[in-house]
Amino acid sequence: KTDGIVLSIGKSLELSEGLASNEALRTGGQKLQDECNKAKRCNYCDGDFFSTVSGSLPCNRVVYAITPGYNTRRHADSESSLRDMVIRLLCEAERCGLKSIAIPALGTGKLNYPNQVSATATLAAVSKFAKKPRKALKTIRLVIYDANHLQAFQSEFQDQLTGIQCSEVEAPSMLKRIGQFTGVLSKENPQPSQTTASLTARLASEEVSMWLRIYGANKKSVEEAKKEVETLQEKHHFDKTITTENIKELSARDISDIEDLGRRSDVVVTISVNSIQLQGESISVAEMLTQVHEIVSKAAENSRIERRAGELKERVRWFKAGDASSTASPFDDLTNVTIEDAHKDNERKVDIYEKGRKLTVDFRAMELRSPDGVLAKVRRNDLTKVDVPSFWKPQKDKVMLVEIKAPDPLYKKVACQFQKTGGQTIIKIERVQNPELYMQYSAKKMSMDNSPNV
Repeated sequence: KTDGIVLSIGKSLELSEGLASNEALRTGGQKLQDECNKAKRCNYCDGDFFSTVSGSLPCNRVVYAITPGYNTRRHADSESSLRDMVIRLLCEAERCGLKSIAIPALGTGKLNYPNQVSATATLAAVSKFAKKPRKALKTIRLVIYDANHLQAFQSEFQDQLTGIQCSEVEAPSMLKRIGQFTGVLSKENPQPSQTTASLTARLASEEVSMWLRIYGANKKSVEEAKKEVETLQEKHHFDKTITTENIKELSARDISDIEDLGRRSDVVVTISVNSIQLQGESISVAEMLTQVHEIVSKAAENSRIERRAGELKERVRWFKAGDASSTASPFDDLTNVTIEDAHKDNERKVDIYEKGRKLTVDFRAMELRSPDGVLAKVRRNDLTKVDVPSFWKPQKDKVMLVEIKAPDPLYKKVACQFQKTGGQTIIKIERVQNPELYMQYSAKKMSMDNSPNV
């Protein structure tokens, strides 16, 4: 059951002149020829088509294609004309709201199109149409009644799987997955009346799959054909897993970009904590593999820069202030890295960007400038250069304990705060003198004191 059927007819619009069209006339009734007679006044030319009611045929519409003849001296032009006509009649089916349509091997009868030319042009047209926006047409069936015709379509099908470019025709990218195998011709299953292969392309909103229905004289022949196609698919299927610790650095946006690449490339993507698996046609997987590596590498580099920026701001912080009375405000973490790197390399100046605007830090004048002039003074705070308190005792070791006795004001302060917490007897109070920890504490305190968000 299909919404629309395509019939190839001559410019005379006489259905009895063609094998398939005559069979359609016999099944669909005189109503079909009556509709064609009405269309004769339009003087249709080669490459034109029109659609009518379907008479008694089991469909909603019949699309009549006036297929142009094949010119042996202008092979490329003939192939292009056939492809363009198929694209246009598919657009007509979409305009009519048809959800499915059946197309024969056009031009392979009295018009003398080589089987391979008909297959290449038709499949290229289906592929190109699949890329167009559409609402109605979801299924295209290519119905072949002759064994030689079927072989040509199978050959073209294999070319698409192996990525072979069709001569002077855009190589279709739609034939990438085999989905279903059905149908055995026998006494128990007599329909259809002849050995028929029906290639069905289901057009999804984001991807296109090829469904191959195989009909044979018996179950054994169908199974053999099924096995052959499955072997062909397996031969060109590729499974690659990327394993690296850098995958954990991917952001939600990075993961979404990789998944979008998979959908566009017809590659199945599976992402876990430390691996990315790509499954699909070998050429598609190979192309996508390079892009995924680039995304992962970029994410790892961004994470490295962000970690370094976080570490640097605990040691060095660059600030800007409009005048002496203004509160100094720090540059953002990444800009802080850019300025510090240029300062360490003894650059005279460095360009930075704030809200999309290009500014310049002049290290000699310690100024922040725009093309219009000076915006602010800048200063560098080295948070690691902190002197220990003057009342600390001299020490040789990294850590020293110093007892604080009762007359010392610090003793009274500590004792008072301690008594508030529990009122236990104080035996001794000692100060831990650790210069390294004290500098870390002072740097963190200075960073927090200078942060506008604290």
